[in-house]
Amino acid sequence: MSDGESKQDLFLKRLQVSIAILAGLATLVLGVYNVKKNMFTENSPGNIILNVTTDNQPLNGAYVQIFNSQNVLVNAALTRGNGEYGAKDLDAGSYGIKVTKNGFDPAFLTAQVNPKKTTTLDLILRPLFQPAPAVQAQAPGGSTIKSALEDAGASWIRKMSSQYTESKDKPAAQSSLN
Repeated sequence: MSDGESKQDLFLKRLQVSIAILAGLATLVLGVYNVKKNMFTENSPGNIILNVTTDNQPLNGAYVQIFNSQNVLVNAALTRGNGEYGAKDLDAGSYGIKVTKNGFDPAFLTAQVNPKKTTTLDLILRPLFQPAPAVQAQAPGGSTIKSALEDAGASWIRKMSSQYTESKDKPAAQSSLN
């Protein structure tokens, strides 16, 4: 090799080393910037943990939906066997939460997510109203409807029914309406 080629090779090697050092420094600076941005800024993500129960028992399979402040669905899933639902990496702000399950009244609540914090919520889902079986008990000398209304506190029926009953001593036309 000639003297000129070795100088050229040496120059290229120095250039490659310089470029590698500059690239390493740029990567380091960007890495520190991203860590600082995620750790120290107010826009860091937060988390929500929701515990869904009914009758003091965890409720598995409840459908949970999380909506942002613009009513856009941002997360949805079913609760696990322990009744827990979790959503990670949510932007700080207010969220609406809708929880549904067949056989239960739907529930709506709001949650405030803070940066780098986990918001934990407890929710009790109520079973849907199930009417009691119809009672067919009949009051002595009365009807089933009259008995049901009297049981519900309609005492005025007793008063009105006594004014309209016929007796053997007095014809019905002579009874008065007071």
